[in-house]
Amino acid sequence: MKIRIVSNIIENQGELLKEVKDIKAKVRIMETRLKDIEEKLDSNFDFSNDKTFKEDVIKSVSKEILTKAIYPEEELIRAELDRYVRSNYKEDYKKNTPNQWNAYYTRNINGPLLKQIRSLRGTLTSSIKKNTFFVFGNLLDPINNSASSEEIRVWKGSKKTKDCYKKLFKEIEEGSEETYIARVLKKIWPEEDASEENVAYAIAVAQTILNPDYDKLTIEENVIKKLAARHLVSI
Repeated sequence: MKIRIVSNIIENQGELLKEVKDIKAKVRIMETRLKDIEEKLDSNFDFSNDKTFKEDVIKSVSKEILTKAIYPEEELIRAELDRYVRSNYKEDYKKNTPNQWNAYYTRNINGPLLKQIRSLRGTLTSSIKKNTFFVFGNLLDPINNSASSEEIRVWKGSKKTKDCYKKLFKEIEEGSEETYIARVLKKIWPEEDASEENVAYAIAVAQTILNPDYDKLTIEENVIKKLAARHLVSI
């Protein structure tokens, strides 16, 4: 009796192993087919110069997006991307189905585009910081970006930093209409009008850097988004 039970167990295990192998084989076949489909979709996405297309799209679309949102949502990114491609690569765009375009976007554009947006945001943030210090000049002591927490605490708590924080929205000279923050903005964008979103972000960054109650030099997304949103309403 026991021998028969053991025999049945072994037999059942053998059948289970066979079923598992069959399932794995089917999964491998499906993966191969999906890969073939993706490759076909990519090969059908026929631009005259794929590298030039990607570089142009990523550079142009990232700049346009940043004027509309410093921290853009995926919906805005796709809308701006589709609009740009339809406007500048109309004939090529019409040759492909929505599924082909989506596959190409996911595999070739999404990652590099997000990276470029982060890079542009970082460049803008650095420019805001640099010009804030430039405008205040000797009124504000310099501090290294790699300063320790204690060094940042001391700098934030200094009389100079607190005074500059209070002066940020005040006139540079009595009777002048130009405030410190207005001059900072002119230094950042000397020859062009910045979007309201960019201006609100710049004001928020300058304010946050000098704020004695904010104990960092780095800009945290959740903090800066709330402050920028408040400034955007008043612009």
